[in-house]
Amino acid sequence: MKLLLDSSFFLPFIAIDIEQFPRKAIQEIMTKEEIIRSELVIFELSAKGSKLINRGELSIEDLTLGLTAIQYLKKVDSIPIHYTEIQTLACELRKKHKDHIDCLMVATAVYYAEGMLTLDKELKKKAKEEWKTVIENINKKFKILLWEEYKKQEK
Repeated sequence: MKLLLDSSFFLPFIAIDIEQFPRKAIQEIMTKEEIIRSELVIFELSAKGSKLINRGELSIEDLTLGLTAIQYLKKVDSIPIHYTEIQTLACELRKKHKDHIDCLMVATAVYYAEGMLTLDKELKKKAKEEWKTVIENINKKFKILLWEEYKKQEK
């Protein structure tokens, strides 16, 4: 399956552990699935990293090495956000969701993947309810998967 990974799944690259997502999991996903990411991942991790650096919880070296590693992952294609179809859909989704970055991520996934892997339950709910028709008109097979769901289907 071709999946867009939400930014959270790249946090281990900058030495930030996610309790429900072990570091080795991303390697497993990359061997089983075709992975894409929005170019926004770099921005989001940089913003999160900067906050943690200022609190003394992360080093600049961990941040920059991790961002560089993500940028050059051979098995992960980066999709630019400036494409017309992404911007158009993101604006449509934004009518019912306050976070434009989330809307850009979902729009990218709808156009360039079969699904999106996220930890965000609100995005899953929006896709199944409020955004359902607009998403189905573009990509009938598209689904948002929560990490727990993805793990269960792998068994």
